[in-house]
Amino acid sequence: GGADVNAQDSEGFTPLPLWSTYENTEIDLYLVRHGLRVNARILDLAWRRYRSWTVKQALVANYYYFFSNTTRTTSEDVPDDDDNTNQFRNISDAESYCSKFPLHVALQTPLPTTEAFLEFLKKSPSHSVSLLDPNGNLPLHLAVRSVICGGGCVVVVAKTVFELEQRAATVRDSRTGFYPYEAAAAASKKQRRSDLGLPCDGDNHHQLDLVYSLFRHNPEHFLTARRL
Repeated sequence: GGADVNAQDSEGFTPLPLWSTYENTEIDLYLVRHGLRVNARILDLAWRRYRSWTVKQALVANYYYFFSNTTRTTSEDVPDDDDNTNQFRNISDAESYCSKFPLHVALQTPLPTTEAFLEFLKKSPSHSVSLLDPNGNLPLHLAVRSVICGGGCVVVVAKTVFELEQRAATVRDSRTGFYPYEAAAAASKKQRRSDLGLPCDGDNHHQLDLVYSLFRHNPEHFLTARRL
């Protein structure tokens, strides 16, 4: 058999040349598409070392392939979201899915920074923010869920997704049945109770701003439910 592309040296590094100063896109892509298992550490290095967009997309598809095809664990690399039912035969299938639903995939991947998420927003087709995935999710639903579970998507990303497709505020989450403003309000309450530290852009002020922005576009449900 061939060499193990996931083998680690004494410092925990794999063969993927993301660790090197200079990019070799051909080798990067070969390793990513032939068994290397991408984790949050590799994604972080890809953005910190300014890898090409092609390599970044392949890395995210690789991560999503294993995320979708592996039983959920408590690993810090796996977002706390069990609503993903996609199964892929190979990484090529995952890459095709990522091309079709780039924002859905990015919002379920532990991208290292807010800027990394915003790069996906900027480089994805404009209609991506309006797509329902096979599970009935809009990108806004996944963004708000990420705020709830304390995932990589911070509040500013959720608000940016909403600003790109404001009609999503009137669509219930297929998993919880909540409107986005209700889910965001639940996230704000949960975060206030949390003993964990929050990112600077995930504080109560920004969360309440998100709740208000979402509510402004769907007040009818709130008023009707309370017969006001």
